[in-house]
Amino acid sequence: MNRERLVEILENILGEPINALISAHIDRFYSVGYNYKDMARAMVYLYDVKKNPKDKLKQFGLGLLPTIMGEANAYYDKMKAMQENQKRFLEQPQSIQEKEVKVQYSNVKRKKEVDLSEL
Repeated sequence: MNRERLVEILENILGEPINALISAHIDRFYSVGYNYKDMARAMVYLYDVKKNPKDKLKQFGLGLLPTIMGEANAYYDKMKAMQENQKRFLEQPQSIQEKEVKVQYSNVKRKKEVDLSEL
């Protein structure tokens, strides 16, 4: 992922172009070792998954990035593991046990018994 794609994602979250604060935060976090993909994942997690108010992004920029990064990565790792488990389950041959059921019919007709006390 490159910077332009990150800016596009952030603008999609905001619904408008990013401001100078967000742009400066992107450059600063990238210079200290954060990659664009992790920044994008953290912001999508914070604002789309956790439903934090999007106006906070405009007001505070990416300031929450270091604190939310671990939680966001754990969330996406868990989602990836769940998808892999589902994929593995669907790829497994489903073993269906067949059971043979034998039904025995009796051709003997039973005679109706009459209670003699009722006569």
